[in-house]
Amino acid sequence: ALMQSDPSLEKRLIFLIGVNATTNPFVHNLHNEALALVLLALAYLWLLLYVRTNQRLYLALMVITPALGFWVKQYLAVWVVFYTGYILFFDERRSIKRAMLFGLLSATLLAISISLGYLIWKADYIYWVFTVIYQHGTSPLRMVQNLLQVWPYALLGLVCGLLLVWEKRGRKLLGLWLVWLLLFLQEVYTSGVGWMLHHMGPGSLIAGVWMVAAV
Repeated sequence: ALMQSDPSLEKRLIFLIGVNATTNPFVHNLHNEALALVLLALAYLWLLLYVRTNQRLYLALMVITPALGFWVKQYLAVWVVFYTGYILFFDERRSIKRAMLFGLLSATLLAISISLGYLIWKADYIYWVFTVIYQHGTSPLRMVQNLLQVWPYALLGLVCGLLLVWEKRGRKLLGLWLVWLLLFLQEVYTSGVGWMLHHMGPGSLIAGVWMVAAV
């Protein structure tokens, strides 16, 4: 009722979730983290707009997002899997051939992007982009601790998303919710590499979007 009487309320609510002090207290101090958060939010937005409009523009943006995003954060490459999986299983024009073509093109651009970095920086590129990450490792205990600190956002995304999917009974909506869930789980995993919770910022923000939509 409040949102119906004041449409700007939902925008303010999403803003507060996006800048919450739990997941985003140090983002402005972490080299390229702010840009990574923006790209993750845009990656999900391209998918939403593609599902809504079926325009090739958004499909093209989806194809290039992993390759461009890899220059900011390595984990953005996972959108090749998210996008291809959605097109394969949930797209209204879904077909194995179409999904494979999309995945192959996006993965090829990603490979070119990685190769270009290697050609420019050689061994330094391999060390800072791959070796350092693997040397850190991931702590399962740290993952659980981090998840317990952001549980309200995980709960919002799970409950409100499931309620909305149950109400609409739409395959496309289910696919969008599953992409959010996989994204959030990936963020929980990558948060286990470090002590801070900023990796779960985009997933928490999108959880708030599902809450607003359900309300």
